Amino acid sequence: MIKYLLICACALAGIGGVAMAQAPNEIQQKSLNTQRLIWQVNLLSEIMPIAMKKDQYNAILLALEKARQKERETLKVEDDTLAKLDVEVQKAYDDAIDHGVYPPRDLIEKIVKTNRALSIQRQLMRGTIEDDVYAVVDKTLDIGQKKVMANSLNPKDIDPSAKPDQMTDEQKEKFFIRVVFLDDLAYDLMVKLAAKAS
Repeated sequence: MIKYLLICACALAGIGGVAMAQAPNEIQQKSLNTQRLIWQVNLLSEIMPIAMKKDQYNAILLALEKARQKERETLKVEDDTLAKLDVEVQKAYDDAIDHGVYPPRDLIEKIVKTNRALSIQRQLMRGTIEDDVYAVVDKTLDIGQKKVMANSLNPKDIDPSAKPDQMTDEQKEKFFIRVVFLDDLAYDLMVKLAAKAS
């Protein structure tokens, strides 16, 4: 099911992407809201079968909140780094558009190096928060619940080069954490589910 929904989400994002260049009109906004609901339903279809209790939700939510804080801190560093490039990049842009001057090669190299460094930093952060959340999940959920997580997704649906038959249960659970628990929309859904759990 996730493969089908991913394809739909990508297709809808492509259609909606044109509209995003401008403020969405009422129909486009409704479409964006529907896309969001589709993805929320998809996430619920992955989270609910784990059948977590309130205390389990709360433990995982706390880990997710800490992960979100680490992500915010990393994004702040990225914003600060990019802000330092702003004047140079704006000048290169203005010179190119207004005067036909090619953007300086050293600036392009600086941009590439900066983007590479930020990308590595973000990957490290994501690996760290994934491990942190996994540590909580591993001690909070029982064997059956973790089995549900491990067997829920087919990694090939998201990464065609993945080899699920060679993945350990831990790797599959971390994959689930990355795709489901760490999704931007999952936290609020889990808060709502926790409120109704026993």
